[in-house]
Amino acid sequence: FREYTGGVNSALLANVLNIINNIVITFIPLIIFIIFNKKTTKEIFKRISTKKILWYIFITPAIWSASNYFNSEVNLILKQFGIVLIEQMPRSNQPEALVSGFILACVVAPVFEELFYRGAVLSLLKGYGREAAIVLSAFLFALAHRSITIFGSPFILGIVTAYVTIANGSIWPAIIIHFVNNIFSHIEYFY
Repeated sequence: FREYTGGVNSALLANVLNIINNIVITFIPLIIFIIFNKKTTKEIFKRISTKKILWYIFITPAIWSASNYFNSEVNLILKQFGIVLIEQMPRSNQPEALVSGFILACVVAPVFEELFYRGAVLSLLKGYGREAAIVLSAFLFALAHRSITIFGSPFILGIVTAYVTIANGSIWPAIIIHFVNNIFSHIEYFY
């Protein structure tokens, strides 16, 4: 891969391209949603208490563990059909790849994905009922991760973040949970 990128670290390039992709794919529809749904947009940014923020930070490791367990069970079933886990991103221990990977996984993804899936998509799906909106937005979120072998983890995370968004009337808990979840995933992925 390096010969095609002029010696650029493949993990760094993949991370930078994924950052751009994540922003473009979610940002354009998000702007359209904000333009046409100004009232809903204001409502989803409702402030939450510090106590709730700390609570969501505290419970996220349990959510992360549960979603990984669910995902491993799904992978056992997939393995019986000859489908095996593949790595989504090239691994690298080079500092620039680690930093760009952290920015992608722990900053860009939690903010833009939550704004899109729990802000715009969940709001648009509420007309189908609360439970349907939660499951459908989680399903679309999991599909966006483009791998059947990791479908379980983002699906569970999507259900939890959609539920807390509706329960709190704010997107901040979802961003916090997604941020902490991805820190755990990022650490596990590289170590």
